[in-house]
Amino acid sequence: MTSREERPDHRGFDGVPRSHPRADENASVPDGADDASAGDGVDFAALFRRSEQDREDPEDPDELERPTPRQAAQLHACLAVMSDHVRLDIERHRGKPVTFDNRLDWDRLADLPVATWRQDFTWRRRFLACVDDLISDLEEGEAPIPRCVGEEVALRLAIDEASDWGAEEFRDWRIDTLPEDPDDRDWDLVMDCLFQDMDVEMILWPGPLLSRWETAAAVDRHTPIDHLPPAWFEWFLNMEPRQGR
Repeated sequence: MTSREERPDHRGFDGVPRSHPRADENASVPDGADDASAGDGVDFAALFRRSEQDREDPEDPDELERPTPRQAAQLHACLAVMSDHVRLDIERHRGKPVTFDNRLDWDRLADLPVATWRQDFTWRRRFLACVDDLISDLEEGEAPIPRCVGEEVALRLAIDEASDWGAEEFRDWRIDTLPEDPDDRDWDLVMDCLFQDMDVEMILWPGPLLSRWETAAAVDRHTPIDHLPPAWFEWFLNMEPRQGR
């Protein structure tokens, strides 16, 4: 498992962090989110209000099963942008493979593990559904607990982005209008509550293995079998499958 104290370098392959502004699904990606807010019409303050028990024992994951209002809004924003970007990639490229040569032509799918780059149109639509299901959880006031590897990947990437937000993002997405909580910056606690384990980090940030992943056979060799793309949408045995999926 990757140590959280030594967070992996998750920048783009060119070493430059990618910007993920909010995009309407029927429009091109705008330059910023100044006119947007996280979860327009969603009352995160009410949906994710902490109980008195949560406040009395905030370090106990059993009593703190959901993110704070600000964290929920941040995750919603990051997942919404991810959804927009994946949808745009699917519309533009359909089943075209991602390669090291064309990776800059993609908004989001090139950020997924190399093992996924050759997946077809149908697989990509199923990953998009994973992102949208987590968004629905948040809009319903539910903890976005992943039920399959695909949802783990989407949520872990969203947390990674949200944890890097500063004052500018808080202002642009109007996160600063939501009530503060002492745990707003404690993303490790969020991961402890929402994930069963952090094995997904092994495929998201493989480090030195990346240079060897130049063929399909090499990808298969270095990816745990239960994290290979065909297994991404198999429901965890201890979780209830989502309806209609």
